[in-house]
Amino acid sequence: MAAARSAEATIEILAELAQDEDEGVREAVGAHAGASEETLAILGKDSNINVRRRVAANSNAPPAALLDLAKDPDDYIRECIAANPATPAIALAELAKDRDPMCGERLPQIPQRQLMLLPNAPRTPIETCDKWLLQIVAPPLRSFTHWPGTSFRRCDGQ
Repeated sequence: MAAARSAEATIEILAELAQDEDEGVREAVGAHAGASEETLAILGKDSNINVRRRVAANSNAPPAALLDLAKDPDDYIRECIAANPATPAIALAELAKDRDPMCGERLPQIPQRQLMLLPNAPRTPIETCDKWLLQIVAPPLRSFTHWPGTSFRRCDGQ
């Protein structure tokens, strides 16, 4: 267990520990900032709910794993995904409509995070960006002077 929590643990050691039978060891690896995206992706599918919770809260988890975990039946996992700064925009859009009100409350502060929604998809049409942004940030932005009628720009500035 100590090795899984060690700041000196290498990617290779963490990958090996991610296969440990002890759920506590796998939890520690899932929470470790030095775990590789590949290791975190594997742990994101772990049968143990606490292991998946650690991955959901890990800002180094890969976007695909976070997207999958955003659909997890566990409310706490979805709340962790809502609060995770690495969560992809499409997952945030879904979580904004989640049946668990805590998911919406744990979404990142608006608008700073949401205006950078699509860094991995710079060629997304502006209409799609507007649609996603309006679904997620419309209520908090109503108090801004540029609301309504402001067209959001893609992250690439076009």
